Amino acid sequence: MAAYFVGAGWKSRSSSWDAYEVETNWCRVELDPVDGSDTLLNGVIDPGKLDGLAMLLSQFRLSFGLELYDEKGGLRREIHG
Repeated sequence: MAAYFVGAGWKSRSSSWDAYEVETNWCRVELDPVDGSDTLLNGVIDPGKLDGLAMLLSQFRLSFGLELYDEKGGLRREIHG
C-alpha cells in the first residue's frame, strides 16, 4: 500500500518487518497489515483531511481502517473502507 502513497507524492519508510510509515505535510500515518488484506492506518492527521484521506484510499481500491484520536488518546472517529 505504501507504493500507492509514494506514487501520489508522499514520503515512505519501513517501520517494521511488514509495516510502513507514510507522510505528507498534513498527515503521518503507520500502515499496519491486519486480518487478510486489510490495513490499519493510524498516526497524526489534520482532522479536516480525514474524509479526503478516506476518499484517496477508496480511489486506490484498497481495504483500510482509519482511526482519529484526540490529544488525550481517546478515539474520536473511525472509518473503514
